[in-house]
Amino acid sequence: MVSWYKKLIFAAVAAIVGVATVLTVMGGIKISDTYMKMVQEELAENMTETMSYFKP
Repeated sequence: MVSWYKKLIFAAVAAIVGVATVLTVMGGIKISDTYMKMVQEELAENMTETMSYFKP
């Protein structure tokens, strides 16, 4: 027999974990978007430098 306060604690922990997971996933998507933009900008800069270096 599980007492009611153990069920309450379990429900609270489950809710906190669920909210934290959603926030982490949403934050991760935002972080990866900005990271991808940074990487693309770096690649573009490197490519223009390389191309200007190899121009005769």
